[in-house]
Amino acid sequence: KIGQDVHITGGNLEDAINTIAHEATHVTDYMYDSLGLSAECFHRNENYAYLLGWAAGSISSSLIKFKEEND
Repeated sequence: KIGQDVHITGGNLEDAINTIAHEATHVTDYMYDSLGLSAECFHRNENYAYLLGWAAGSISSSLIKFKEEND
C-alpha cells in the first residue's frame, strides 16, 4: 500500500508547526524508503530537503483548508 496518514490534533500554533515538521519528516522518509533511496550524506541531501519542504507545505495547506471549511 502506498500512502501515509498524518494526524494533527489540538494544541497551539507552535505545537502545530513542530508537529508538521515532525510528520513531514516521516512522509519524506516513507517516500524515500518506498523508492529505495537514501539521504544519509549531509552534502548530497538537497533533493531530500526539497521533498521535505513539499511535504510540510502540503500538510500546512491541508490544515489551512480544513480550518477554513470547518470554522
